[in-house]
Amino acid sequence: MVINNNSSTWREVQYGVPQGSILGPLLFLIYINDLSKSVLDKSIPILFADNTSFILTSYDESELRHKANEVFNIINKWFHSNSLILNYNKTYFFAISN
Repeated sequence: MVINNNSSTWREVQYGVPQGSILGPLLFLIYINDLSKSVLDKSIPILFADNTSFILTSYDESELRHKANEVFNIINKWFHSNSLILNYNKTYFFAISN
């Protein structure tokens, strides 16, 4: 039987949530919770695991575009102030109309 006495070194987390930790999912939810609050008056935020969606509604297409740009700018500011980077390759705008 081989016993490996290797262990990771301790490091201080300056911001964010350490990956692989037992408390990681809970800490992530606490960390990300104020993102949805920042746009609550302009959209309906939906958070699931590490995915976030925002539902916006309007009967007027130009108003919808204005709302979407406004929410996008708020999200960008939130990411910047929390030292995070928004992955533009995974960011989509999806419009449904009748």
